[in-house]
Amino acid sequence: MAEEGQQNIQNLALQHRELQKRAQTIQQQTNMLQMSIDDCGRAITTLEDLQSFSKNPDTLVPIGAGSFVNANIANDNKVVVEVGAGISVEKDVDGAIITLNKRKDDLQKVLEQMNQNLEQINQRIQSIESMAKQQQPQQ
Repeated sequence: MAEEGQQNIQNLALQHRELQKRAQTIQQQTNMLQMSIDDCGRAITTLEDLQSFSKNPDTLVPIGAGSFVNANIANDNKVVVEVGAGISVEKDVDGAIITLNKRKDDLQKVLEQMNQNLEQINQRIQSIESMAKQQQPQQ
């Protein structure tokens, strides 16, 4: 009988570890999704700001390592936007904003679903911890 209880606790511990690994993976994925959502938001804000500038605005263009170069935007009414599968298309600013908003909304929906999955996993982990505590006094 004690051996059966020990086996049960070992099974619970195994399930607990597996769920923790899944939760960690989902958390990493949600962090990456949030960064993509934030990136879309910054791009949308930049494009909206670009519309409010006068023609041929001067701007700082990032070149990496925290460095920038002054540049003049010669054609500020066309934007190249990635539409998926590594394919980019040229759109007007309004079209680019619409595309980015849709992408941001789609990512937000995926993030919400992943957060729900994470919550379910966390509830299952708590349930396993509770079952393990109940098993311990029996031994």
